[in-house]
Amino acid sequence: MSGQILDEKVLAYCAGLFDGEGSIVITNTRGYLALKVVIVNTDLNIVEFFRDAVGGGGCYSMRSRVGSLGKKPLAVAQWGNAKAARVLMLLRTFLRIKAAEADVAIK
Repeated sequence: MSGQILDEKVLAYCAGLFDGEGSIVITNTRGYLALKVVIVNTDLNIVEFFRDAVGGGGCYSMRSRVGSLGKKPLAVAQWGNAKAARVLMLLRTFLRIKAAEADVAIK
């Protein structure tokens, strides 16, 4: 039982992180819908924690902007289509800010 409680606490934390730092993107290219879930932060460790907690996803670090001398690099993790929907379903119970967007994306 404690594992389930820990999992719920971790998912609740991740949902809060996603509400603040995440994006849900739906694109329509030539009639084909695509879903992408992205989380970005300047702390690679927190992005890796999120990725490990929800499973999978590519994670990488990049410069924040061209010509942004002195800016911290950005850490990015992203999921596409079915994997993105799975991430949103895991977090949905705990989402507040992006709950309505997640509902649209999951459908």
